Amino acid sequence: MIRKIIGTILSKSLTSVCNFIVVIVNAHYLGAEGRGEITIIAIGLTTINLFQAIIGGSALVYLTPRHSFTSLISISYIWALLMSIVIGTALVYFKLYPNIYFRDLIQLSFIQGILSIHQTLLLGKERIKEQNILEILRAVFGVVGLLLYFILIENISINSAIKALYISCLVPLFISYIFIYKYITRFKFKNSGTLIKEFFKFGFFVQLNNISQMFNYRFCFYLLDRYYGKAVLGVFSVAVSIAETAWVICRSIATIQYARIANSTDENYKRNLTVTFSKLSYMATFVVLIVMLLIPDSVFGYIFGSEFSHLKPILASLSPGILFLSFFTIINHYYSGVARYTVNVAGSVIGNVVVLVAGLILIPIYGAVGAGLAGSITYLVMFAFLFKHFTGAQHLKLNSFLPVKNDFQQALRLLKKV
Repeated sequence: MIRKIIGTILSKSLTSVCNFIVVIVNAHYLGAEGRGEITIIAIGLTTINLFQAIIGGSALVYLTPRHSFTSLISISYIWALLMSIVIGTALVYFKLYPNIYFRDLIQLSFIQGILSIHQTLLLGKERIKEQNILEILRAVFGVVGLLLYFILIENISINSAIKALYISCLVPLFISYIFIYKYITRFKFKNSGTLIKEFFKFGFFVQLNNISQMFNYRFCFYLLDRYYGKAVLGVFSVAVSIAETAWVICRSIATIQYARIANSTDENYKRNLTVTFSKLSYMATFVVLIVMLLIPDSVFGYIFGSEFSHLKPILASLSPGILFLSFFTIINHYYSGVARYTVNVAGSVIGNVVVLVAGLILIPIYGAVGAGLAGSITYLVMFAFLFKHFTGAQHLKLNSFLPVKNDFQQALRLLKKV
């Protein structure tokens, strides 16, 4: 288990480095406006993937040990294609996505959806190593594809960036079939209706929560685009990418935590794992944020280009939110792991209201800094709601979450129990 944690952290770290290189290359070659355009495309793909995950998402982690692998994957495929078409069409119709890239939206979202299904099924089988390999391959080939088109072929355009996305998804997709091949058997339609009901039972509220959270994370992007244009959006998106690197350890821990909680029946173990991991998560995130805020603006300007030489105020506005998220995410994954999805949904919906009000007030006045502040206020409220609910239900006091000397040793003891 300890090796799984370390492997996942290393995987997430390498993935973040590769994604960061992609951000740097896009910013340097496409500029702030081009980066803003890429951001809108990425949000469109993410939106479709979230709806695909109602059936092909984290519910698979729970259902994989309990149902036929082939039945799960077949139903997930059909749903992924349906969502690519329906949600993709809706995004273009409501002018939330540029219609000139409509075909790419449908094709890429479906490919990404299939890859995500395979990764989630591997997580359900607790094949963390293989899942990490796919994540790394996707990130590495994202860099390779971008460098291929921008530097070797010298075709610097949004279309080239999109083609690089195809490369980043197709290579790990083919390899993922090697990992899951041995689990595939003949599909039987018997009880498929019951299985679909179970998908919605366990997946709907999870994804309602994730969709709601995505609104909290990205609503400010659309407001910035509306009020200030894609250049300001591009600058803000780079600041967000930098700030979210502090979230790597949290995401790594949460991935393992969710898989263990979903497969455990020991309530004390689940609670203790969550408390200990939450402390490690926010302490590690705090250290990374401090280091990030000490980096001079001139360094950012050198790395990303002159249009990105004033990121420090935006990063400062984002940092409290990232810290709250590092704590919030661990508790959020606890409730997902014990199938208490309505608690997470309630917290996210409260966040929707807060980000809507805060964004509409702060962004027109303060621009990108206002977007960062709106996000931080939102994440504070979401964290406060979930924290109060968790501590009340588990009869915990505030000092249970204060760091102590043996936190790391406690984490090791918990992992050795697995």
